Amino acid sequence: MNNQKSSANGSVAVAELDMRRHERTALQFAIEVCGFDRCGRFFTERSETCNVSDGGCRFYLRTEVEREAVVALRVIDRFERRGNNAAPVLFQVAHIERESSGWSLGAMKLRADDLWPMQMAPDGGDSERQQSAR
Repeated sequence: MNNQKSSANGSVAVAELDMRRHERTALQFAIEVCGFDRCGRFFTERSETCNVSDGGCRFYLRTEVEREAVVALRVIDRFERRGNNAAPVLFQVAHIERESSGWSLGAMKLRADDLWPMQMAPDGGDSERQQSAR
């Protein structure tokens, strides 16, 4: 029996399952998120992650976006006033939930680009922290 959710785009259901296979690590990185809001207007918003994995992340926005929307994320320095040269990485919103002060989003990377300023261990943990603990 197949218990996957069916959707108009079957690849999204499979991708959601794949994203959930990655172990998440509770890490906060300052990020800049760009994309189109629910009304089709372009937005740029600074936020931070609440957990990350090799395949995706969870973060908060004040701007509402559609489920399955594509957004560009890049890690920034918290005190950066001007943009840095870090290339953004594309993510697809897998789920979105209303929170008291905005929206909680879970998103999956659309490419295998490296984004997080640390190396993730195969089990999803921070390999630099694991190596220093030895």
